Amino acid sequence: MKPLPRSESCEKNLLGCCIENPDLIDKHNITPNLFYEERDKIIFNTIVEMKSKNLPIGDLEIRQYLIKKGKIKRVNSLCPSDSAFVYMGNLAYLAIQGNTKNEVARLKQVQLKRELWKKAHRLIQSIERESNIYAR
Repeated sequence: MKPLPRSESCEKNLLGCCIENPDLIDKHNITPNLFYEERDKIIFNTIVEMKSKNLPIGDLEIRQYLIKKGKIKRVNSLCPSDSAFVYMGNLAYLAIQGNTKNEVARLKQVQLKRELWKKAHRLIQSIERESNIYAR
């Protein structure tokens, strides 16, 4: 199967914007499905959880919360070249505010393509299985 569609730079920028301004999550109806990487989904869900508890949110606070919840090792294992500390610091530093609406729209299109590709792949597998059954 071909690699699923994604937009790494959009995802990183959007996640960084959510760290810097968590209110964007509700304003733009951002969901974890927009993120391709499991590490980014974990970080995003952590932001949402912290936001729901009215906790302060920043890259340092998220790291501490991940440690407290026992998720930091998982995030570290998903950061191939950096630790979670460096990765989240970079996200917050590189976030470009003001383009969030366009980033969300683009990521929703990419996420829809991923879902379509997955469904098409399952359909092809189903057809191949049926063909094998009738070939016997």
